[in-house]
Amino acid sequence: MVFICILLMIFAAVMTAMYVIQKRHLKKLNEDLEEVLTKGSCHRILLSAPDKEMERLLVMLNRYIEACQNEKAAYETRDKEFKHQISNISHDLRTPLTSILGYVQLIEREYAAGNEDNVKEYLGIIERKAEMLKNLISQFYDLSRLEGSEYEFQMEAVDLNVLISQTMADYYDEFEKNHFRVDIAIENSTMPALCDAKAMSRVYANLIQNVLKHGHDFVSIHMYKKDQSIITEIANGSEPIDPGELAHLFDRFYTMDKMRTGQNTGLGLAIVKQFVEQMHGKIEAVYEHGLLKMRIEMKAA
Repeated sequence: MVFICILLMIFAAVMTAMYVIQKRHLKKLNEDLEEVLTKGSCHRILLSAPDKEMERLLVMLNRYIEACQNEKAAYETRDKEFKHQISNISHDLRTPLTSILGYVQLIEREYAAGNEDNVKEYLGIIERKAEMLKNLISQFYDLSRLEGSEYEFQMEAVDLNVLISQTMADYYDEFEKNHFRVDIAIENSTMPALCDAKAMSRVYANLIQNVLKHGHDFVSIHMYKKDQSIITEIANGSEPIDPGELAHLFDRFYTMDKMRTGQNTGLGLAIVKQFVEQMHGKIEAVYEHGLLKMRIEMKAA
């Protein structure tokens, strides 16, 4: 009987000690959790003494905390990017609007003074600025539709040779006016690719406009078939481009015009990338030997 009592006392002491230890563990766990929740602490929650079941619980808690912290960091990054983009949009819209309002005031003054020639000149400027504003809003709309997967593509066999030739013809006068030397090299008479004709035409037009805005001296068009793909390379003379900037050329609102003078909104190449990738193609930018090359790969039809 005495032996049983001694065993019970030992058992009670052990259970009491385990209870005290568990209570300390829970207290420490509670303090660590409170620090994570209230102070945003990033440290992992650890046990002061080994406990298999408690360790399993802490593994799950640490995973959950890490996931929450990653989500918070991602949200803050997205929020910062969103605010930056809103700032850029506001600036890009405000620039032509401010100019239009300024010329309206000039027209009122010149009209009152009877200077009709100046009025006509200012009206022409307002028309160009309004067209710029219209195109900018259209770009915002198109990019929104593309990123929301709302653009409907009519995939069919399209001769890219004909398409790029038509696009270059549309901009021939611009190249002449800007003194570009043009070199076109296309291997075959026909280059059928599986794509949407309107979307692909927009891709070529945006890339050519980019050449006219930022390139100089020289532009070349090289089209050829490789395996089961049609490759189009559009290259132009360019100032040196840092590899870090090259990697961001297709990002929304990214522009090397840091002052955002209105010459480039950073939407044209982003739209190009969306069009190409949603037509199951690939596009990349490469800078080598003083040339910026845009290489597009589309599936041959």
